[in-house]
Amino acid sequence: VLDLSHNKLNMLNELLFKNIFNLVILKLDSNNLKLISNQSFSGLLSLRSLDLSNNFIEFIQENSLKDLKYLEFLNLSFNQIVFLDYLANFESLKNFFVTNIFDNLNNMNNLLQTVKPKYFKTSSYRSIIF
Repeated sequence: VLDLSHNKLNMLNELLFKNIFNLVILKLDSNNLKLISNQSFSGLLSLRSLDLSNNFIEFIQENSLKDLKYLEFLNLSFNQIVFLDYLANFESLKNFFVTNIFDNLNNMNNLLQTVKPKYFKTSSYRSIIF
């Protein structure tokens, strides 16, 4: 487990985690992250849980999660993401959280406008919470 929560991080250097092959849980919640770049998580071949909640993420680059073949838990809640067009094809992903995505009342607190259904075709999901 690597817990970098509540550290006021505003960016992740590319290849920052490239030599941490055995890391299983990465907590980056409650920082000031705005962008997840293509190689932010490169090399995290064993990662099963990634918490990016409570940041200011607006954009996740297309290939930023491609190395996370064993990812089972992904939390993107409480961010400012507008599009999730290419996040899936995670056959291992069982829990995907993007709660608090829309403003108002009991709706959620992000700006999500588009989630293409084709990305949720896998039957391995236990929960997808919007």
